[in-house]
This record gives sequence, C-alpha cells and structure tokens, in this order.
Amino acid sequence: MGHNLERKIAFEPEETHPPLEIDFESLLAELRDLESQPILGEEEAIGMLLKLYDYYKKNTKEEDDKSYPTPEGALLKIVLGRIIKKCGNGEHIQAFFDHFFSMKFEEAGKKINRSFSAAFSPLTRKIKANAETSFLFNPVVMLGELSAYGFSRAINSVHHEAIHITQSKLLDEWKRFAKAMSIGMSLLFSSQEKKDEYLDKVRRQRLEGRVLQEAHATLGSSKFKASSEGSDYSTGNLYKILSKYEVFGQPLVQDKYEVDRMIAASTEIKRLYALGLGNKEIGELIRKSKWNNDIAGYDTLEEKIAKLLEQQNIEEEDVDNLVLADDIKRKIYVLKAKTVAQEELKKAFAEISKV
Repeated sequence: MGHNLERKIAFEPEETHPPLEIDFESLLAELRDLESQPILGEEEAIGMLLKLYDYYKKNTKEEDDKSYPTPEGALLKIVLGRIIKKCGNGEHIQAFFDHFFSMKFEEAGKKINRSFSAAFSPLTRKIKANAETSFLFNPVVMLGELSAYGFSRAINSVHHEAIHITQSKLLDEWKRFAKAMSIGMSLLFSSQEKKDEYLDKVRRQRLEGRVLQEAHATLGSSKFKASSEGSDYSTGNLYKILSKYEVFGQPLVQDKYEVDRMIAASTEIKRLYALGLGNKEIGELIRKSKWNNDIAGYDTLEEKIAKLLEQQNIEEEDVDNLVLADDIKRKIYVLKAKTVAQEELKKAFAEISKV
C-alpha cells in the first residue's frame, strides 16, 4: 500500500535588516541654517580682534604684563569653554590643555619637520612644538583663527600628536628601539648590500604602520577642522598631507603600494568613527593591526567594523551613509565653533566700545 505523503517545507525568508534611518533632512537643515547666519567676514573678524588686542595692550599696567591669564588669554578660555558646551565634544581642546603647559618649543630639524607645528616622541611620550611656528600658540592668533575659520591650527596640531599617543605603548617602543639597535650593531661589519637590504625591509615595515598611524591622526584631528581649500577629512587632501611625511628620507606616500594602504586606512577609520568608536579605541586597534593582502585592508580594523555592523544590525552598504552623516556633523561643528568665537569677540569689543 503506497502512501502519498505531501512534504511541506516551511519557507524561511532570508534575514533582512530594517533600513538604516539617518535624518539627513534635519542635519542638512541645521547646516544650511548655520551657513545662512550673518557672520563676520575673515578680515572683519581679525580686524576687530586686533583693535581689541591693541586696547588690552594700552590698558594693561606694566606690573600686570606677566600675569596669567592675559586679557586675550582669558577671552580664549571663555571661547573654548563655550565651544565645548555648545558643540558637545571638546576632545581636541582637552588634548591641547593636557599637553600645552608641558610642551617645549624646539628649533626645526631632525626631531621636528619644518612643515609641522608639533611632533610626538614615542620614547619620551612627550609632544614638542616647532619654535618657528610658536606664533600659532599665541592667544590672539588662536582667537583670530577660531573667529575666522572655526578652528585653531595650534589646537589641531597638538590634538594630532595626542592621537599618536593612543597608537603605541612605551614598553613596545623601547623593545622596538632595542631590537633596531641590536640589529644595527650586528650589521656594522656587514656588506653594503646587506645593509641596504635590511634598510629596505625596515622601511617597508615602517611604511605599513606609519601610513595607518598618520591617516588616523590626520583624520581624527580633522574632525574639528575645515578650510577654504577643502577638508583634511577628504581622501584627496589626506594624500597631499601624507605626501609631506618622510620615512628614511623618502616620501611616506609615493607609489601604488602606499596609496592603496592610505585609501584603505581612510575608509576603515572613517567607518569606525561613524560606527561610534573614539580615538583611544581606534588607536588600540592600530597598535595591533597588520596589512592583509587577501582583504586589501588592515586586519584588526576590518574585523572590528564587521563586528560593529553585526552588533548594531547595520548592512555594510549603509555604512557610507553613516560616514556622510558624520562629515555633515563635522561641518556643523566647525560652523558652531566659529559662531561662538565671533559672539564672544563681539561681546568683548562692545565692552571696550563703551569706555
């Protein structure tokens, strides 16, 4: 006796994630509103500040010349405090105050590239400033830049170096230094060919890590920066910046080998920011990260991105929308900072105008 059995197969639809909801309309509306606000032009803002500074100089008693803070220093402190309060993130400002008072200004040379305002020493964990650009740290210059552009190059440069601190540990740096010294001693009596071979190998290893480190520090500090020439947050401007760096006397980014790594680093770091990671967490990932040819990316960064996407229930194709939203927020931040600086500048100028 045959049995006609009907096999019923339950249809299980492929798991889908709800579409990522980003309120671009509100973000763009806020950005347009800020852009439409009547604000001082660059020359007008700086002109007002110089008049204010001239007043302070004329009305400061000689015995108060060395007092801290100076009137312009006090105004800068008010501006920075309000930026943190209004914009909601003062990481770069905090980094500046954490390191500025212990910084030493040194002549540009081997330790500090003439093109940069500051440099970080992995072995001492100290940030040094370029004496040739010490004027950038003057409160008047800082106020002028904040009023005219919404950011300060001094704060930006110190924040950049502070991000580098998150990328390594002192013990690791000393181990690396000791190993290099040991190998260097062993090569003293080797052939020039062997020395060149070793230096080329070290250079490649340094390039691999340095491209990622500099991309992180540049993108991280640029989250609070913009300029008429375009944002350092763009991959194109990142390339221009990293091209100025050198490893063993050669440009950090000069051929396809380094460019591929720079593009991957830029993409991965922006995604990690957009997914909610901060500089300390990203720095710890970079410390352990290595380039993986199979995935054309940095292993620990790609693994973390995949884990965050799963945890936050986000499709990979939606991440770029998060990055775009993050960039709009950056522009909003800079405009708000500029507005705050100009508001306080106008208040201070109004006070001396009454006299």
